[in-house]
Amino acid sequence: MAPPTRLTSADGDSCVWWPEAHNAQNWMRGAISDGFFVDICQKAVASPDKDVLVLIDELNRCNIPSVFGDLMLTLEASKRATYVGNSSETVRASMWDASTTAQLPYSGRTFFVPDNAYVVATTNTTDRSVAPLDAALRRRFAFLRLEPILTELPLPAHISQDIRDVFHRGAISINSVNENALRAVLGPDAILGHSYFHAIAADLGRDGTTDPFAVIARHWRFTVLPQLIDSLRAFNAEEILNPRTRNVWFDHHPELAGAEQTSAIEALHQFDLHLVEDLQIKISVEGTGLARGARVIDA
Repeated sequence: MAPPTRLTSADGDSCVWWPEAHNAQNWMRGAISDGFFVDICQKAVASPDKDVLVLIDELNRCNIPSVFGDLMLTLEASKRATYVGNSSETVRASMWDASTTAQLPYSGRTFFVPDNAYVVATTNTTDRSVAPLDAALRRRFAFLRLEPILTELPLPAHISQDIRDVFHRGAISINSVNENALRAVLGPDAILGHSYFHAIAADLGRDGTTDPFAVIARHWRFTVLPQLIDSLRAFNAEEILNPRTRNVWFDHHPELAGAEQTSAIEALHQFDLHLVEDLQIKISVEGTGLARGARVIDA
């Protein structure tokens, strides 16, 4: 085979050309290879007695047409292929009954999704920078909302009891604010998750940590509280973080009254105490008009 030739245009763009590959059919035959999901489906077809799992993180961030393409049709549960062979035979694709198939656009091969291939994806409902999933994709998935778990947070065995107490009081205070204030007042998308506390636990477990209290306080100051402030800012509700304006804010939102309002205010009060007494920090809401906002300061 002759060596490749680099072709360069007047504006500097270049490409590599193989003389023997000038025929488009030959070139495509050499360039096409199966993608990830085709490989997965081939594995599932070859093992009908096993389940094959595909995990997609942050599905709502991806370009859906680019990721799924023709898979959108064959992914639907009613369009899946079922195995009709028996265990004594060598498994072949022809032993799968596919009610709906697709022709792959480049290779021209027939493609189907076996019913033992499962796609599990995560989405972030609170991320306001991405669009919600369209109905065509949503109806091909079942949805399960995963709630924060702040009651079971393991710490490394060597952590002292006083540091454990500070850590768990923080988790309890956030859990109370989540359930009694944020969820009740603003809805489920306003609550904070548990990943912040797993990050704190991981840092506490690192070798060489000489000041575990500073580790906890640093995470609260620079990750937990800024996220809480940002979440409340999105709902125009930063005033509930200010003890002096909290009651006024609730008075202007009568949809939450009686025992629910009392529980919300008490949860926020206990949260204030944890910040000041355990972490020596607090949230200050300052300014006027559009410039008014919350920030973290020393207590």
